[in-house]
Amino acid sequence: MSLDRTGNSGSLYVRNRKIWKNFNAKRIRRAFDTDPLKSELAFSVIPYLLHTNHPDLPGFVENEELVGGIYLFETDPELEPTIRKYFPRLDFRRVEASRRVSWPSIHSLLLMGSIGTVAQTKNSDYDYWVVIDEKKLGEMGVKAHKYKLNEIEKWADEKNMEVHFFPSDIEKTKKDDFGETDKESAGSSHSRILKEEFYRTAILTAGKDPLWWILPPGLTDEEYEEHKNNIKNEGELGGSELVDLGNVGAIPLGELFGALLWQFNKAMSNPYKSVLKMALLQSLITKGSGPNLLCDWLKTLVQEDKETSGEDPYMLMFEYARDTFLTEGRKADAKLLEKCFFIKTFDEPVTDTLDHSNLPYKERATRECLRQWKWSTGELYDMNKIDSWDFQKINALATSLHQFMIETYKNLSDRVSQEPNVKSVISAGDLNIMGRKLYTLYSMKDKNKVEHLKRVKSEIKELDSISFAVTEKRGMKPVWNLYKGNISSALKRRLAVDHMLLKKSMDPVSLLMWLSQNQVFGKGSFLNLVPSSSPVSLVDLQKLMDRIYVLFPPVELSSLSHEDLLSTPYVERIVVCVNFLSHRWIKNIEKLHILYSNTWGERFCIPVEGKAGFKQLIKTLSGTRNSFLISDPARFDIYAPQGEYATALKKEMKVFLAKHYVALKHKGK
Repeated sequence: MSLDRTGNSGSLYVRNRKIWKNFNAKRIRRAFDTDPLKSELAFSVIPYLLHTNHPDLPGFVENEELVGGIYLFETDPELEPTIRKYFPRLDFRRVEASRRVSWPSIHSLLLMGSIGTVAQTKNSDYDYWVVIDEKKLGEMGVKAHKYKLNEIEKWADEKNMEVHFFPSDIEKTKKDDFGETDKESAGSSHSRILKEEFYRTAILTAGKDPLWWILPPGLTDEEYEEHKNNIKNEGELGGSELVDLGNVGAIPLGELFGALLWQFNKAMSNPYKSVLKMALLQSLITKGSGPNLLCDWLKTLVQEDKETSGEDPYMLMFEYARDTFLTEGRKADAKLLEKCFFIKTFDEPVTDTLDHSNLPYKERATRECLRQWKWSTGELYDMNKIDSWDFQKINALATSLHQFMIETYKNLSDRVSQEPNVKSVISAGDLNIMGRKLYTLYSMKDKNKVEHLKRVKSEIKELDSISFAVTEKRGMKPVWNLYKGNISSALKRRLAVDHMLLKKSMDPVSLLMWLSQNQVFGKGSFLNLVPSSSPVSLVDLQKLMDRIYVLFPPVELSSLSHEDLLSTPYVERIVVCVNFLSHRWIKNIEKLHILYSNTWGERFCIPVEGKAGFKQLIKTLSGTRNSFLISDPARFDIYAPQGEYATALKKEMKVFLAKHYVALKHKGK
């Protein structure tokens, strides 16, 4: 039967609904293949908890009139052992016998995202759209549902499952008003993108089927309404079986640019995931979203009952972006996408690329990808071992990812200036804010700035053990080397440790700042020092590290104040380190390390000899706000390493500050 846009045949909708049901069931089976335990929770236990209001279950609401169950939910006999497994004290049969659901309050419960796709992993989040009618529920009913959802989220967290519920009002969703219906985007400002992704990735766990999935693909709003009226007139599908969340139209160019700009916030801390989304958005901008949305492509494949890789929502997105890059001759970017896809989707090493028909869906699909990419055995072997790559190698991949981001930002800035319709969505201020964040992350024009570590994901973070070692050669300044792990035993056995090297510097203080800023050092980290002739002891390193860790807490660039980023940066916190590299019998101040952070999220380590150090300190203090006080221990500290003259050296600094900084304050800086 042809899927014509007028939908004259009444059986068309029934057929489409059957196809959607089969596709939905296939997605659920794929989810169970990937993670049976969490899928049991996601598709059986959590819907039951939302459908059931009982004191022995999480999310109980005392006023039972405020919460109902889920439309069309049926407690299958096979559900009983599953519920008993998690709630052994619950009298399941008595609860079911006494169940009173006078009115279902949740129209549909749908999962959105990577679940049931090739991208689902053991660490995937479970993001639910909880479809409700806010007007019918009333203010108290909405609050009661939010309470119930929050309590179930907490319970799921105890089961090591990250669950997010997003209450979605039917009428608001029709109008593309999502409010907080997405933890990763700016809600309604990216509404069409969010709705397209929702329809493309949705899995129904309980309740009514989305009307959109029953209708033909690529409809205008007028055609959508016409089909909806046809269904009513023909009467073969009732309103109690379908929920109308509205059509999704072409995505405006300005919205695509805005979403691309937003992705930079996420990409700074976890680039490999965002690069894939940024690539999709770039491709849509290049080709134009037009009437052929990805969700419509998917619906076409599903309704034509074609078993292809494009039937997987995540594969469809990835192949669309990769094909665009290859068409444009961007082979290096296409290869980068392949690596990001591999990192995102593969939980375990892939031994070969052969077609094993007996493997679970995800493993079959990923092997098909590898065959299409024509990866060599060496490439596959190398990527399989990415978690054991040395720092230099993982840093090279990270640099490629971040270079992709920089080029994307440049292209974005150029296109915005040429597109009048985009300027109304993305202001000069928006671009400036993102530009400042990128400046903080990448610019190293100031040699004293502490470098931000570029990561692929969360590697080299809060290491258990970190070693300092000094390379000393006659006639040359010593070089401080920073290593992952405790290298002492390896050195004693004369084993190579180059693969454990993190960073080198002439100055150990700058290395301490680097460890703190990039969260390589954490609360549970231990520092080690290979013995040398340096006056710096392990205790010195540990105590200064403790000061730095407390005074310069980690800062997420995505959370920096827009007001601060659009203003001149102010110095926020300062630590003055006295004679750290000097012999401990030195009485006078030989060298200062001035450590500070500013309102742009930058950190600096300025080593200054002799009297010049005092001038630099005053200069740094002059960059603070008027409210800054050197008497505030949360903002200012002086540190001198352990030794006979430590107290005297600190006193000398305080005397200097009492005389010169107070005078500076009186002059209003």
